[in-house]
Amino acid sequence: MPFGFSRCPRRNSISGSLAVKAPGFFTTVQDLGRFGYAHLGISASGAADAVALRIGNRLVGNHENAAALEMTLLGGAFEFEARAVVALTGSEFGASLPLWTATRMDAGQVLRCGPARSGARCYLCVRGGIEAPLVFGSASTHALTGIGGIDGRPLKAGDVLRIGDHAVSPPLTRRLEPAPREPEVLR
Repeated sequence: MPFGFSRCPRRNSISGSLAVKAPGFFTTVQDLGRFGYAHLGISASGAADAVALRIGNRLVGNHENAAALEMTLLGGAFEFEARAVVALTGSEFGASLPLWTATRMDAGQVLRCGPARSGARCYLCVRGGIEAPLVFGSASTHALTGIGGIDGRPLKAGDVLRIGDHAVSPPLTRRLEPAPREPEVLR
């Protein structure tokens, strides 16, 4: 396991659910990934932006490795079936919620995210984490091999995702985002 990485404590209680009204382009369940199985041909998967996932989970009071939704290029629409605390982190996807801030959602409220305005991925972290079966120690979706997440595939309209009980601390009441960096130059 990489330095500073630990598994999310697993509990068995469920604290609500959210329904996928529109999945977006390629929305999957991701945590920090599975490591140590490359010799079996199984990639680590996991969040493309681990910093955004970790910060989002910290904002809502989850363990850093709690599973969340990773939206790629086009966000989705998600209806909360119970009150929830959420945070959007990563790229700007035109949602009505502020990025990098824990926000309360009411039962029946729908969160809509649009196309990416910058970057490629946005994370929806929900207090308690997204429940998904662990495959080789991770809930991360790897669509190519069909493992992890929800049946090893991107989300589709009509999916109902259970919210777990992986919160380990109270949600943060302040904005938290990574320090700005100079743009990277690829050569």
